[in-house]
Amino acid sequence: MEMCILTNTPEYPQMVAINEYWNKIGGEHMLPGTVSSPDRFVRGWFFDHNVERTNNSADGLAISRSILSAISVPYHYTVQGEPDVSSTQWRSYANLRDRLYGFELVTNMGYFYVDLNKCDLRKGAPVMRLATAEWPGLAGDATSKLAPHMPFTPMY
Repeated sequence: MEMCILTNTPEYPQMVAINEYWNKIGGEHMLPGTVSSPDRFVRGWFFDHNVERTNNSADGLAISRSILSAISVPYHYTVQGEPDVSSTQWRSYANLRDRLYGFELVTNMGYFYVDLNKCDLRKGAPVMRLATAEWPGLAGDATSKLAPHMPFTPMY
């Protein structure tokens, strides 16, 4: 079984088992609707496998954005005692064919993307960063807003 949708819990074998259960029920009649990871996973998988396939990148983006919106946890929503339930703060999208990488910050009104065709991705090229806090109304092609920056240093 192909899995294009993943959430942070449960572990993969359990996720597959939960999804197989819901596939037998049939999502066109009923889908689980809580903010739990398994429920969001099942909804995401169902919608991903039951929407029109397209070669149109704008339609593909619209489909992806609508699915991710349908499985996101509302901003500032928490569930006591459930550390795996966390509000969605951003969504990201990769269009591999056209080399576009897009983002939605829930605190920003727009969708923006970086056109990787316009970026220097060669070994030794400068590291570039998009400082989203400096552009709160950012929308559309944000490639020109990239600026040189020191490489990220992991904490561990």
